[in-house]
Amino acid sequence: MWSCRLNKIKSSRTKKSIANSTAVAEVPSAQSVTDPMGQQQSSYFFGQIGNWRYLLELFVGGNVLALVLSLAEAQSWQALNFMHLLQYILYINWVLLSFAACVELFHQYFDRMGIKSALITGFLLLQAIVLVTTVSLNILIHFGINFHLYDLTSEIAFKQVGMHLSFGILLGTLCFRYLYLREQWTRQRHSELNSRIQAMQARIQPHFLFNSLNSAISLISIDPDKAEHMLLNLSRLFRASFQELKLVSLQEEIDLCQRYLEIEQIRLGDRLQLEWKLENKDLYSQVQIPLLTLQP
Repeated sequence: MWSCRLNKIKSSRTKKSIANSTAVAEVPSAQSVTDPMGQQQSSYFFGQIGNWRYLLELFVGGNVLALVLSLAEAQSWQALNFMHLLQYILYINWVLLSFAACVELFHQYFDRMGIKSALITGFLLLQAIVLVTTVSLNILIHFGINFHLYDLTSEIAFKQVGMHLSFGILLGTLCFRYLYLREQWTRQRHSELNSRIQAMQARIQPHFLFNSLNSAISLISIDPDKAEHMLLNLSRLFRASFQELKLVSLQEEIDLCQRYLEIEQIRLGDRLQLEWKLENKDLYSQVQIPLLTLQP
């Protein structure tokens, strides 16, 4: 009887069969919570540098360096020259602001790099900004004093370039070492979060699969339609559980839960009483949560 029933299944329903490889909760790969093992991961910092928190961290570190350089030059708090301190602050903040603007402009290229490549490229970019800024200031100062560029020489244009590049190396070493440690801490925190979410997903117990299959087998000769519907829901549910960790909309997660409860309803009958209270359903497609976290 079951073999006859299989021959009568329409093609539209065959698309929903267990062999269907289409994922239940398809989301763009950019929304993935974690990257698969072996794939190159992009730098989290360079992808978030437009955030004001990251800019503030850069400026705080730069201003601390400006204060250290001014104190090293004055050798005491009493001899500290606030005009020199202000010059250091303006110079370093300009370099950092230009660096942040360049990273934001070319963020697509940084996103394709690993963390080490991104940090090395960013370090070289910072030194290039220091070089261009120093030469431009020297030319501008020379023009402001003489009102012409006739006697401009390479010695004047590259005045104090070596010292400023040394400052740039010091600034880059301190900032990028801090950013590297912060990057590692962020990834460790994400890894711990992914582990907890995967543990939640693993709470779909194996005995649920066996009980559902036994129920479907018992329904084959009694109610083939219900058995087929039960197997389709079971395949959708376990296909979702075997996917890599992703973010899905709340509506998709609710649909998976409803499929799970339909299976349990067939197994338990009147012993399972269920009532859904869903408010503001139009917002469910906008809210995203990790796959299979609502069901447990």
